[in-house]
Amino acid sequence: MKIRGTVYEALSPRQRIIAAMDAIARDDTAEVERLKSSCPIKTYRQRDSEFSDTIEALFVTGLAVEADLLSEALSWLTCRHDKVVLQNMATIEAAWLTLLAEMGITSPTSAAPQRHPVVAALLDAAPEPKSEKVAENYAVLKACVTT
Repeated sequence: MKIRGTVYEALSPRQRIIAAMDAIARDDTAEVERLKSSCPIKTYRQRDSEFSDTIEALFVTGLAVEADLLSEALSWLTCRHDKVVLQNMATIEAAWLTLLAEMGITSPTSAAPQRHPVVAALLDAAPEPKSEKVAENYAVLKACVTT
């Protein structure tokens, strides 16, 4: 969808998003840039962004951690109880708990959705994680919540 002249300024946010996604789909970077540069600039008042952005990132990251753990649990169930899968789960959990502890968060359940009972049981049975893998996972998680 090609847009001409002053029509850019009159686009609603929804229309601008649709046009941008269409431009991205056809790899039209010039059109994407025109849509971005013509977008109105607004000033907002909001809660401290370091707080709100970090808490939102924590919840999204916690959801991702739980999704990864659940995915590993499903793999364990279908892969005839592979110990490597349990170690992966322990690694994910250790990295998450390390990040939360570093941030001073003492209640891991406050930053994630409720844990599935199968995941909790498998974590209880998991071997100790390998520290180098924990460090790798930790770095990824930390990047997710750093503003």
